[in-house]
Amino acid sequence: MLLLGIGLKDLMTKEKSKKILILTGIFPPDIGGPATQLDALARELIKNGYQVRVLTFRSKAPNNRSFAPKVLKIGYSYPYNVSYQYEPATNSYLRYRTNLKEIDKNNNQQIEAKNVVVMRVFSRQIEGPDYNDLDLEGSGQCQVYQNGTVIDGTWQKSEKNPASKLKFLDEAGQEIPFVPGQIWLEIIEPEQEVTWQ
Repeated sequence: MLLLGIGLKDLMTKEKSKKILILTGIFPPDIGGPATQLDALARELIKNGYQVRVLTFRSKAPNNRSFAPKVLKIGYSYPYNVSYQYEPATNSYLRYRTNLKEIDKNNNQQIEAKNVVVMRVFSRQIEGPDYNDLDLEGSGQCQVYQNGTVIDGTWQKSEKNPASKLKFLDEAGQEIPFVPGQIWLEIIEPEQEVTWQ
């Protein structure tokens, strides 16, 4: 958790900033002392006029982490077809395009992500085969790949507020915490094929 080392009494007396960001690895609906205490702290800050935002992350892989190499294939047509090879040793997904390593031109390293999100979104072609208009407001299905596993869920973004946060929720409606590191979004049509084996 990160609260910039400021005591609660100090927070209540300073008027300069009324925004607080809490970064933590555990928060309700998780259970345990830190989750309970941070929830109480956030509620107290809100009662005292602060805008509180909580960002959760996982500092290590959960017990259900997979140690088997797998491949995630996204059903784009050639030459846009991509896949990710999950590497248990680094808990990362290595990106391939047309079965060749996709290299980051900034560092000459293969593109590597800790999280891959597959968003199912309706689209319309607007110019040639390369440009589409995407329906990125509202909600739809998604899968979050992390720690060698897949989490089925839903993405949500307010249709009334284009500046709203894009959220990824699990089947229980809770926001999915991401593993620290790169997040790669793959946007596909609702019926497009994705394989994970």
